[in-house]
Amino acid sequence: MRPTTIPDEQVAAHPGSIKGVIAGPPGVSPVEALFDGLVDGGFERAMVRCELEPGDLEKLAAGGHVWLIFAGPIPVFGLTVTPPTE
Repeated sequence: MRPTTIPDEQVAAHPGSIKGVIAGPPGVSPVEALFDGLVDGGFERAMVRCELEPGDLEKLAAGGHVWLIFAGPIPVFGLTVTPPTE
């Protein structure tokens, strides 16, 4: 699973949201994020769009797991799976 760019129609689907970039520590590529103005746990919420890489679906179907790895203070998180059109 890897982060992807966020299409303009996805920004439009979240009224009031803005698209920005989250920069990681040295050696970690920056990623696009959607900021919707909501605050969770004292931090502004950022949403990063991801897609499966080749072989990921087969690993999950075989009982594999999704690991979320964070670098920095992220006290609250959510993971949502959407249909291909979203």
